[in-house]
Amino acid sequence: MSVFGIWKSLHHSVAYRQRLMARGNFNHSNNLSEVSCLGFLGGIKPKIFTGSRDHYIKMYEINADGLGLFEASHEFSAAHYDCVTSIVAYGDSVFSASRDTDIMRFSLQDMKRDHIELQAHNKWIQSMCIINAYRPLLVTACKEGRVKVWDITSTRKLRLVDQISHAHEEAINELATHSGILFTASRSFLLLFITGY
Repeated sequence: MSVFGIWKSLHHSVAYRQRLMARGNFNHSNNLSEVSCLGFLGGIKPKIFTGSRDHYIKMYEINADGLGLFEASHEFSAAHYDCVTSIVAYGDSVFSASRDTDIMRFSLQDMKRDHIELQAHNKWIQSMCIINAYRPLLVTACKEGRVKVWDITSTRKLRLVDQISHAHEEAINELATHSGILFTASRSFLLLFITGY
């Protein structure tokens, strides 16, 4: 390869990296440990939520272009008893799950905890998502391979609607949804469930 070819390749690589450069920075100097999960809520003033290994959840309000240095605008009190493993923001609520097997629901109107579902699963909760079929439902998955579906709209409390005891024979690492289809992923399998909710 000629010197010009090497320079052109290097220039393209640097230009590509510049397009991926961070536009905004989040100040985590007040966290006691690293961030373990993220949540996002769009809108006029987008919000980013962080869960960390120090058991706390923080909210950052960002501007539309994402430029700037952002400090946490709120730290939700009533922390989990273990590492926060998943955060889902939906409407005026933020749901968090943890290795402590609990699910917490916080209100974005008064920034207080609305509800705690103690021992929502028998093992660590690994992932959560919202499935929008006929109504929004919270779906949770845990380390023992169980999936649970929760009603989040009829009351501020969570109401168990359905569960799949052994969706996988091992830990479910991640959940995703699209058009009423639920995808579950474990170490060796990817499954999909057509929901009738």
